[in-house]
Amino acid sequence: MSDERHDSEEMEGRELRRIRLEVRRKLHFYRNLSIFIVVVGVLALINWLTSDDWWVGWVAGIWGALLALDFLRDFVGPRLWGRNVEDRMVERELEKHRR
Repeated sequence: MSDERHDSEEMEGRELRRIRLEVRRKLHFYRNLSIFIVVVGVLALINWLTSDDWWVGWVAGIWGALLALDFLRDFVGPRLWGRNVEDRMVERELEKHRR
C-alpha cells in the first residue's frame, strides 16, 4: 500500500509541476503583452511628436508577431496538440459510436 500511495503522490507532484509551468508561461505572456502595450504606446507618442515617418509600426509589427507566436505556443498549442488531446478525441469517437 505504501508504494502505491508514494507513486500516487509522485504522479500528483509531477502533475502539479506541469500545471505550475503552464501557469508561469501564461503569466509570462501577460507580462510581455503589458510591456509591449506600454512601450509601443510611448514609442508611438514619441514618433508622432518628433517625426513624419511612422517607424514605430515596424517595432510594433515585429514585436507583435513574436507575441503572436508566444500566444499560439502558450494558449492555442496545448488545446490542439496537448497531453489530453488524444483523450478528448477518443471520447468524441466513443460518443459517435454510442449513437
